[in-house]
Amino acid sequence: MYQIKDSREELQAPTSTNQKTRLSSKKLLEEIGIFITPTQGVIPCKGDQTLSTVQFQLTIDTKVVSKYNMGESYCGVQVFNPLLGVDGKNPLDSIILLVQLGDQNDVERPPAVHYITMSARWHFSVFGMPRKVLCLKGKTPLAELTYELVSDMNSKSDESRGRFIPMELWKIMDEIFNRGMKEDALFLRQGVQAETENIIRMLDSDSIEALQSEELPGEVKSIAEVLLLFLNSMPEPIIPYS
Repeated sequence: MYQIKDSREELQAPTSTNQKTRLSSKKLLEEIGIFITPTQGVIPCKGDQTLSTVQFQLTIDTKVVSKYNMGESYCGVQVFNPLLGVDGKNPLDSIILLVQLGDQNDVERPPAVHYITMSARWHFSVFGMPRKVLCLKGKTPLAELTYELVSDMNSKSDESRGRFIPMELWKIMDEIFNRGMKEDALFLRQGVQAETENIIRMLDSDSIEALQSEELPGEVKSIAEVLLLFLNSMPEPIIPYS
């Protein structure tokens, strides 16, 4: 069997009053906007098979995705540290995979536990990116952005050389206008997960030309759901406070 844990769980200072106040790995990860499912399971083993695959889904909360794009700290954890380079310091590096080999009911030969550290790299996303950055980056691919460049764009006050409406937002609104104006309760219907994932993947792609010339994949209800995700993930409202 296996179990996914956060290494910070064991680093918590023990409390003399109530040991139950220690946070679980699941809670620690949720506090920095990381959700993993499933967190444990059984590793299949068939015959002489020497390799096994452990699959899980990791998602980032829309409320904190901007922290990842900007390299800010969240809940006391440095989401990324730009001073450490382009990759930064990733909280996913604190996640470990505990693999237990053997039968836990075997008293004579207790199971062996192996620790596997997982690592991942954060790729910039248009979701959670400040509107100003999306406007000023122009045709610069997301893959070529750095924390220094994002910070510099976000600090500029003059947007005259950029679009006032991000291309990605314009594309979503244009598709809804052309395909969904006659749809009833459009924003109350749930989109198709596979379609929303494909739309997100296309918006996060490096091709502005593709966004301009190709339709977004999927039904319009899926596009509407992506619009809500886009707006909810923005660090500030699309209509400024002042």
